[in-house]
Order: sequence, then C-alpha cells, then structure tokens
Amino acid sequence: MDQKKIENLIWNISSKTKIPEPPNKDEAWGAIVQTMDNLRRPKLVKQSSFSQSIIKFWMHFIHKPNYALLLPIIFILALPFYFNFYQNKNFTTKPGERLSLLLPDNSKAILNSGSSITYKKGFNAGHRTLHLNGEAYFEVQNLTFPFIVKTHHGEITVLGTTFNVRSRNDGFEVGVNSGQVKVSSGNSFIELNPKQCLMGSTELDQDTIINIENEKYPGWINQKLYCKQTNLETVCREIERIHNVKIKFSNQKMKQINITGTIDTSELETMLNTIALLSQHSFKLEDGTYTVI
Repeated sequence: MDQKKIENLIWNISSKTKIPEPPNKDEAWGAIVQTMDNLRRPKLVKQSSFSQSIIKFWMHFIHKPNYALLLPIIFILALPFYFNFYQNKNFTTKPGERLSLLLPDNSKAILNSGSSITYKKGFNAGHRTLHLNGEAYFEVQNLTFPFIVKTHHGEITVLGTTFNVRSRNDGFEVGVNSGQVKVSSGNSFIELNPKQCLMGSTELDQDTIINIENEKYPGWINQKLYCKQTNLETVCREIERIHNVKIKFSNQKMKQINITGTIDTSELETMLNTIALLSQHSFKLEDGTYTVI
C-alpha cells in the first residue's frame, strides 16, 4: 500500500472516533474534595465488648463436654478457700451460759453470759483482732504482734497479758491482772498497768482508773459478784444474764439503792437471799418474773 492510501485510511478512522468533551471543572473539584474527605475519615472497626468476649469464652468452654464436667469440681474446690479466708467466726452465749475458747493463736478467752466474740478466719495470720459485745476474760499468748479487742465503747491493744473487758449498754470496764494494755477511744488513749481498772466511762483520764482490790478479779470467773456501792438495778441486770430470769421493781426508786458486798452467783436462790439481806428488800416470784418489793 502506497503512502497516500495509508494517510487516507488513518484520516477516515480518526474522523469516526468520538472525542470526549472536556470535564466540568466544578464537578471534577467536588469529586477531589469527596475523595480527600474519605481518606481523612477513620475507618470504623467493630470490636467486641469485654462482656461479649467473656460470654463467647464460656460458651466455647461449656460446649466442650470434657471442660463442662470440670465446672462442678472447680466450684467444690473453691468453697473451702471462700470459707477459710472470708467467713467470720462468731461465738455467742445466751443468758445463763458461759463459754471457754481457745483462739487460733493459743490465747484463751472465757465468754460471760449474754456476750459474743467475732473474728475473721485469718486470725493469727497477719492480724489478731476480734470484736467483743458483752464481757470476756482473756489470757493472751504470743508477743510477736498486738492482740486487739474492739468494742463499741473503745479499743484495747495488748502484747501479752491477762485482762477483762466488759462492754455493755450500761457501762464499760477494762481491768488488768498482768501485763499492760492500751485503751483507746477516738483520738485519746490511756495505758493500764497490773491491778488497775478503767471503770464506767469512755472518758479516758486518770480519774476513771481505780485499783483492783480483789485478788480473784474478775469475780464472775469464780462465780462471784463484787459490789462496792453498786446500784440495785445493775446487780439485778447481772442476775438476769447469769440465771436467765426476769426481774422488775415494784418501785422505780429502788433501782438507785446501793449495795456493798460479795455475792455468790452459783445458785439463784442463794444470790437472791444475799441481795435481799444487803438491800433490805425481798424478791417475790409471780408468773415467772421476780419482783423487788
């Protein structure tokens, strides 16, 4: 094919080819802006929440028969751990009862009637703290770290000693037979030496300390009630706790009668007869209740 024919062929083909129109510059710029905006926008990735992950784990776990059988075993094995480290130990005496305890650190406690002691099962494993409501006598062993008795009146801290704590609604008493204790309440504290007793108040000053005159203190350990100008109401409340009886007064003024003496608490009738002699007032039993007349 000669040169002339080739040129004519190229011209015919090119004349039939449609040349696109030039782009609209506004539309082109808008497309560029949209593309750049999409690039700047962070991609959203759907993530599972923690709870969803846990659910998926357990669903996967329990749907495997061999693993599912382990669940009851794990639960049973976990129970002793829970009870050993988290459950409290509680000891309570009803009116007319008394309880001797050997604590985990080999200290001894004698719980008077109508009283309770509570401590965590970790007692002696980093702490020796217990809560007392009522009255108890302690013989503390082991001097390595403090032994603490908490009451709603105050806190008693010792290292090694024998002492008595009475914390009831009608009063507070801490008496020391041997060693030394620190009694604290709020921001104040006071130390007690052997044969000293803090009586009847949470006001921690020297005026509230008396000397223990009885060799066998506290009396209730030896079934004795030592009274020194003690009002009759307090004495009768002790009778109620020791012998689980009810006592009322025919005249409310009788409650303030003070008596002094040593009362044997082992037998109810003996106790009532002694109090009647000391107070000059007798007891009358009617419908299961004793009345001071």
